[in-house]
Amino acid sequence: MSGNPGSPGPDVVEEGPGSRRPGPAGRSTTGSSSQARPSRKAPRPGVETWAHLAALGGWTLVFGVLVLAWPRLPVVEFQTLVGGWFFAVGTTRLATTMLVAGRARLSGETVYSALLGVLLVVSSALCLRGLVTTVVLLVVLVALHWLLSGFGELMAALAGPPGGRGWQFVAGLVAVGEGLAFLLLPDLSLSTVVPMTAVSSLGAAGVQVVAAFAMRPVSAPVSAR
Repeated sequence: MSGNPGSPGPDVVEEGPGSRRPGPAGRSTTGSSSQARPSRKAPRPGVETWAHLAALGGWTLVFGVLVLAWPRLPVVEFQTLVGGWFFAVGTTRLATTMLVAGRARLSGETVYSALLGVLLVVSSALCLRGLVTTVVLLVVLVALHWLLSGFGELMAALAGPPGGRGWQFVAGLVAVGEGLAFLLLPDLSLSTVVPMTAVSSLGAAGVQVVAAFAMRPVSAPVSAR
């Protein structure tokens, strides 16, 4: 027998961080560089998920269609529709906040959305109980909803990811503009407020839905380290 008994044989390769193992047909493969790593999907982050924004747009779209279908609504029926709309939008914001709180730390935009949701639920209770009996109060509530919602969309767009942020910023500008238009409305008669509410709701809902689909999570392959 020849050779040093303590040294490894010709077919044995010492294992280490950069070791090579004999593969088929006498080829050696490197453990870390040549092996294909499985790719994992990295969704695009965002303050508000696209489903949340789509739900807000959907509720506003339904409200706008209902108001447009009955252009000569009396004050009682109109405040009932406004109360139902506020309740749907407010509970959606609160539900989204609870979902986000269960998996991540709440951001300033999410807390603002939750506070707005509470305010909308309280306003819906006033409307549904018939405590808002004048057109002026209804106009003020609708205007405040557009203004506060628009500010929330602008905050989320400025702090959010690039994807879909432009459309979300447009949605915020549209909502703020509609709120200012309601506050500066010279004619506060019900015959003017009802069609204006329907048109503004349909317009804002369309922009929100487009922004929601633009913010859908886009999965990109990211190599695992």
